[in-house]
Amino acid sequence: MPSEVPTVAFQRLKKDYQRLLKEPVPYMKAAPLESNILEWRYIIIGAPKTPYEGGIYHGKLLFPKDFPFKPPAILMLTPSGRFQVNTRLCLSISDYHPDTWNPAWTVSTIITGLMSFMNDNQPTLGSLNSSESERRLLAKKSKAFNIKDKVFCTMFPEEAQEIRDDIQKMNQEELDSIKDEETAIRNRRRGDASRGVPRLSALLSNMMMIAGVAVLAFALLANQQVFTDNIPHLLLFSCHHPLFLKSLCDFQFHVPESIISFH
Repeated sequence: MPSEVPTVAFQRLKKDYQRLLKEPVPYMKAAPLESNILEWRYIIIGAPKTPYEGGIYHGKLLFPKDFPFKPPAILMLTPSGRFQVNTRLCLSISDYHPDTWNPAWTVSTIITGLMSFMNDNQPTLGSLNSSESERRLLAKKSKAFNIKDKVFCTMFPEEAQEIRDDIQKMNQEELDSIKDEETAIRNRRRGDASRGVPRLSALLSNMMMIAGVAVLAFALLANQQVFTDNIPHLLLFSCHHPLFLKSLCDFQFHVPESIISFH
């Protein structure tokens, strides 16, 4: 046992690892680094009938020295479209919420909870809201991404060898298919961005014109000393002007998906 790791944390993490070896959990694996039992690496296998099917997602757990009384930090290193890469995730089972942490929760409990949240679309700090097609594309690219990670290859040699075999078997047609999907997604992002700008410009122009009409009307009414009596009618006129209403009905604001990056 390393001298810097308290006995309680060391014994508990050792027990969790032994349990994982004896009672494997479907679609996931996890193990501590040989040099530091407080840092674990895990992989999640994309389950069938999900946008992550066929993908392998590598991440890490950073346990505090007072574990299990305080929760670990949870990060995902493989682009998934669901979580930001190498970013601490705000979950009820992570170090963002020590108030909801239960010391009885094990490593398998933590990763099972992460898998459940991965298949949900609930937003949180560190999450992304990419489309299903983007997530499926990232699932196809995840293996090639992971094989470049030396720690991944060392910690999960069986999966690393399977990835090497799959890459060798992959034909040119499959590679072209992935490139076509990437091109289609980029084109959709550009299309969404180009549609959003003209609609916003049209709405702003119409609103400025209505505002100008309102200002002119206010000035005329003031000169006629009926300003106070006619304010409600003027406001009603401005808000119900057909051009103003049509602009609001026609306008749909689109946030370009291109602001979400996957590195």
